[in-house]
Amino acid sequence: MNRFLQSLRNLQVVLRRPLAEWDSWALAILGATTFCIAGYWGLTIKAVIGELIHATNDAGITLMALVLWGLVGMRGVVIWVFGCIAARCHLVLFARHF
Repeated sequence: MNRFLQSLRNLQVVLRRPLAEWDSWALAILGATTFCIAGYWGLTIKAVIGELIHATNDAGITLMALVLWGLVGMRGVVIWVFGCIAARCHLVLFARHF
């Protein structure tokens, strides 16, 4: 049990370091993962937003429309955060290797 707790403490220490201090392979894995997540969620938003615009134009602004636009907005913020993480990983790797 002590080894498990010690490894958790070590992981917390590693995760609190700035991205510039991370290993290149860890940055590449994190950047690729967050890029794929942001891209996938961006495509799902793209598929939904057109129908949501048409439904809002047809029915007007209702409580349901406001809730759905709020959910789309929150998902957009999450996509933006993952995109920023991917971009930061790219910038660190680019500055380090090129």
